[in-house]
Amino acid sequence: MTRISIKSIKRISVINAETGIELYCKDISSSFFLEHDNQLVSGFISALIGFSKAIVKEEIQEIVFANSRLFFKRFSKVIIVVMTTLGEECIFIDRLINDLGNQIETQVDISPHRQFDVISPEQTSSFETLVCEILEREKSTPLISIKPEKSPKIVIAGPKRAGKTTALRKFFYSWDEEELKAITPTVDYSVLHSFLDALRTELTIFDLGGQAQYIENHLTMDNRWKGAAAIIFMVDIHHTGEFQQALEYLMKIIQILRVNEEEPFIGLFAHKYDPEKKSGLKPNLQEFLRTFRKISEWPRYSIFLSSIFDESLHLAFIRTISRAIPFNLLQNILKSAIFFETQNQVWKTISSQMNHNLNTHELEEKIIDLAVPYGEKLASEILSDWLANNLQIFEVRTPNDSLNVEVLDLQGGIRINVRLPKEDQSSVTFAVIEGLFTGLGSFFGLSKINRLTLEETTDSIQAGWSLLEF
Repeated sequence: MTRISIKSIKRISVINAETGIELYCKDISSSFFLEHDNQLVSGFISALIGFSKAIVKEEIQEIVFANSRLFFKRFSKVIIVVMTTLGEECIFIDRLINDLGNQIETQVDISPHRQFDVISPEQTSSFETLVCEILEREKSTPLISIKPEKSPKIVIAGPKRAGKTTALRKFFYSWDEEELKAITPTVDYSVLHSFLDALRTELTIFDLGGQAQYIENHLTMDNRWKGAAAIIFMVDIHHTGEFQQALEYLMKIIQILRVNEEEPFIGLFAHKYDPEKKSGLKPNLQEFLRTFRKISEWPRYSIFLSSIFDESLHLAFIRTISRAIPFNLLQNILKSAIFFETQNQVWKTISSQMNHNLNTHELEEKIIDLAVPYGEKLASEILSDWLANNLQIFEVRTPNDSLNVEVLDLQGGIRINVRLPKEDQSSVTFAVIEGLFTGLGSFFGLSKINRLTLEETTDSIQAGWSLLEF
C-alpha cells in the first residue's frame, strides 16, 4: 500500500471561512505550474475558495490538477487547504487537516486577523507555530500499514442436520421461526455476503453442505478452506452416534490447513444445546468432549455450546469472529496511538475521581475498574475496523523499543506479554494496562484474566497476562 509522506505536501493554506481571503500559507515544496510565485498561488487559491466556498463542506473534498491535488475542509472559522503531489494515496491528510483546523479554531483568534488587509507578524507567528508543530509530529510518527486483500472469510462446516444453515440465517439475517422452518439442506455449498448489522460490515461466508457426497467434494477443493479467517465446525449434540464420523471430517480439514500452512481460528460448536433440554444433554456433552479432545492438537480453537433459542449462538459467533483477528494486527494496535490515548483518558478520569486515602492495592483496583470500559471500546473498534477492511494506518507514538507487545495463543484464550522501560513505568501503569486488557478480553469472550509474571531487569519491566474463556 502506498501512502503520502510529508515530502509530498507542497503547500498548506488557512482561509477565512467568511471572506474567502487567505490568512496564512506555508510552502513545503515547489508548487505546480506557479511553483516560484507564492503571491499568484495565494491569489489563485483565495479566488478558488471565494468562488466555491458555498459548496466547500465540513468534510474533506479534493480537486485534482495535472500533477497536483488540493484537499479542502471547512471549519466554523477557517477553511484548510492542503496541496499535495498527484498519484499517491493521501491516507493521513484527513488527520493532518483535522488536527490543524481544530487547533486553529481553539488557539487562534481569527476575528482581528485582518486589519486593512494586513496580517500582523504576531498573528502569522501563531499560525506558523501550530503548523510546524503538527508537521514535526507527522514526521516523527511511523505508520503501520495493514490492509486485508478482501473481506474476512468465514467457513461453516459440519455433518448433515447439524443446523448450520439455520444458525447462519438466524445470526446473520435474524430470520424468525417460520422462516427458519422453511430452510432446505444446502446443496454442495453456497457463498453469502452478509452485512452484519451489529458490526456494521460485511463478511464472506462459505456454507458447506453436510451430506456425505458433498463432504468428499469439500475435502478435495482447497479453495473451500484457503484464506479462511475462521472455521465454524458445527455438530448436533443430540446425535452421539455421528460424533466419531464428524471428528474424522474435522481432522481431515485440519490436515488440509496444515498442508496449506494456514492457522485459522476454529470454533467447534456443540449445537442445539437448547435451554429446556440442557439437563438431559449432560451425557451427550461428556461424550462430545471425549470424542473431540483431539481438537487440542490445533493451536487456535475454542469449544462453544450454542442454540438458536438463546443468546449462546450469538455469543459463539461473535467470539469466533473476534478470535479470528490476526495476532500481529492486535500487537500493532496495542502499540498504537489508540492504546496511549486510551491510557490518557483513563488518567484524566482518575485525576478527577481519585480518593487520595486509598492504599496502593486499592488504588490499583480502582484504576483497573476505570480502565475496563476503555478496553471494551478499543476491542469494539478493532473488530469493526478489521471486518470493514479499514485497518490501514495506526500511529505509533513511541520508539519501537519503548513498548514491546507480544500476543500468543493459549488453550481457550490468549497470552499478552508487555515490556516497558523501567524508568517510565510503575505498578500503577500496569494497573491501567491490566484494566484495558480486562475490557478487551471481556468483549472477545475472554472473561478470566490472570497476571502471570512481573519481572524486572536493569532497564525494563515485563508483565504477562492470560485472557481465558473460563
